[in-house]
Amino acid sequence: MMSYLGLGVVGMCVLLAAGGWFLRANRPAGPIHREVPAGLAEPAPALVVSTLAGRPLPPTYADGQGSAARFARVGALGADAKGNLYLVDGTAIRKITPAGLVTTLAGEPPAPQKLTDGHVMHIATTTDLANGQGPAARFGSPQGITVAPNGTVYLSENNTIRRISPQGQVTTLAGQPGYGPEAAGHRDGPAAQALFSYPTGLVLDAAGNLFVADTQNEVIRKITPAGMVSTLAGEPGEYGAVDGTGRAARFDHPKALALAPDGALLVADVANGCIRRMSMRGEVTTWAGTMTNTHTGTWPGAKLDLDGIQSMVVDRQGTIYFTSNDARHTVRRLLPDRTELVIPWAGQQDARAYTDAATPTEARFNYPDALALGPDGTVYVADVQNYVIRAIAPSGRVYTLAGHPPRTTLDGSATTAEFSQPRGLALEPNGSLLVADFGTGLVRRVSSTGEVRTIAGRFPSPDVRSQAPEEIFEPAGVATGPGSSVFVADESRHTIYRLSPEGKVQVWAGQPGIVAGNNDDGLIWAARFNKPNSVAAAPDGTLYVTDGETMAVRRISPKGKVSTLLKGDIHSVSPLSNEGHYFYPSAVAVGPDGAVYVLQGRLLRYASGSSRAEWLAGNYEPGYADGPGRQARFHYPTGLAVDGQGNVFIADRGNHLIRRVSPRGEVTTVAGEPGRHRLEPPLTKYAEHFYGPDGSGGMEGQALGDYRNGPAAQARFNHPAAVAVAPDGTLYVADQDNNCIRVIRAAEAGRR
Repeated sequence: MMSYLGLGVVGMCVLLAAGGWFLRANRPAGPIHREVPAGLAEPAPALVVSTLAGRPLPPTYADGQGSAARFARVGALGADAKGNLYLVDGTAIRKITPAGLVTTLAGEPPAPQKLTDGHVMHIATTTDLANGQGPAARFGSPQGITVAPNGTVYLSENNTIRRISPQGQVTTLAGQPGYGPEAAGHRDGPAAQALFSYPTGLVLDAAGNLFVADTQNEVIRKITPAGMVSTLAGEPGEYGAVDGTGRAARFDHPKALALAPDGALLVADVANGCIRRMSMRGEVTTWAGTMTNTHTGTWPGAKLDLDGIQSMVVDRQGTIYFTSNDARHTVRRLLPDRTELVIPWAGQQDARAYTDAATPTEARFNYPDALALGPDGTVYVADVQNYVIRAIAPSGRVYTLAGHPPRTTLDGSATTAEFSQPRGLALEPNGSLLVADFGTGLVRRVSSTGEVRTIAGRFPSPDVRSQAPEEIFEPAGVATGPGSSVFVADESRHTIYRLSPEGKVQVWAGQPGIVAGNNDDGLIWAARFNKPNSVAAAPDGTLYVTDGETMAVRRISPKGKVSTLLKGDIHSVSPLSNEGHYFYPSAVAVGPDGAVYVLQGRLLRYASGSSRAEWLAGNYEPGYADGPGRQARFHYPTGLAVDGQGNVFIADRGNHLIRRVSPRGEVTTVAGEPGRHRLEPPLTKYAEHFYGPDGSGGMEGQALGDYRNGPAAQARFNHPAAVAVAPDGTLYVADQDNNCIRVIRAAEAGRR
């Protein structure tokens, strides 16, 4: 290999010049660049921004009354003597009154963002195991919870037992915080010196003694009100399936605990698949189920299947209520005489849904997990995947105590409909708007009044086993074609679909689920695509598709031939380097005259019938600047629309703005507030930058957007992904991370 180090300064200069000439001479013909004379842009009319349909960023965490409350990650449950519930919700501890009022007792809300200036701007942070008052305390991942009659809460977490006073003061009762060998272990004695290893289940007796299932130590521990820790049963570090007294007994991952009416401790011996009974003298017997590897038993309930118990409570009559992995979506009941279980007592095996009902068997749950027992005998259920707290009254009635019940449809009026990451827009001749709702896998139609209806795809019902696979997985782009047809680019299935006016879905090009090679052109049934993410239709029926992973723009003729208009572009960092920056086409649009426009960080224009591009505006480097031609800058633009006069409108995703490019290439900002959001630095000389469809949208550490209606210059967006323009100049914006559709129109039109 030739070494460039011995060339000297002169030789290097010659080589650089020659290398530059060689690259220019042998480079494929690039876009024609037309210098744009500097001049004043036409004065823009006064515009206002409003929301047509959808709601920005519905909360995932909120205190409030009943259905106004929101839960992020429901976990363990406990109840006090007044019927108040205490819930582990991710990194916060919540309190729920018998009337359903939800407040945060301690810890940081687990919602990843907080509201600022009417919208989400601040990213929350957490620090494990910090004591303090209320919101100053920090939790990592509490596993077990029990509550004293006066409302004092005890938690097991990260090799420690923690205590929360009724006023929200958090302290460490026993154990050593941390994950290393210095924190985990087994040591009895004063609580401050004691060691635990992944404690889980907790329960209090009437005298204030706290019992702990020290799961990875395979033992049952006791903490007295004076703070002394002792081991009641099991041998530290030794697992097994042996009845006996004290350290002669063996457990295998004991977890849930409950107290029987006679004062005995019931232990869910999870890996052994049974319930053990331990007297206060440490005598351990098998109470229900058959221990692993034993297979036989003569006690009542020996044949019961008790694998995978997750949570367990006992009422005053001695009836056990529990949830388990092997009885999905149900709450089971074990009677005091240990006769056969009523299966299901509440819910139905494998019937994953949400239904309140007059009786437990008619109700439906979605992964019920933690249980708590109220003083009046009400059984409370943490319905994990429904994100609600359910209650089963002594009468058998099942109702929702707190949380927002799941929806059965996302359609509805402008104020009630919901979107999830809308990414593609297209206007129909009658003025209705089509939306590729990426996050839901649906194609939606929005009327001029904001009424939303799904026209393709299936709403994700909780009972996924009961319905056929969804017809569309990830619609990323949508376009209208001749004859009222609709075309959809499905990014995850690498397919272009055609929707008939009747809503029938037909594979138009590509094969669902088959990943393409590089630009495998041919007839529509032979061609392959790889993450197509936008689609546009020409007046003659030709389709143009941005094919994400191949970095190409594909063309599908009305007769079904697939060809390549634009190949992926690698921008070399220097003449002597093989390294480069990769630029993906992120959007395509067709003007009324048949001209094709492509966003590739910059804006390219292909005259109708031409295969050679004109570099109209923008540049490779991300940033923000209005101005002529290449002097302008965009920041990961992803949406395109062209009006009847040849003006191009761009959803400038990274800048959270809507931009306009005149036919001469003059770039102006139409809506949004420039400069409010941090931009990533320019591309470094040798860094490989994927300006395209990666998980972060091409921007690591990207700034969050905002949400505000009103005058266009003060309006705010959150990663606008697509834009469409009506014949009267009204602009529609898919405001992706605000989960809504916005409208930009003249102020006079907005007042009509």
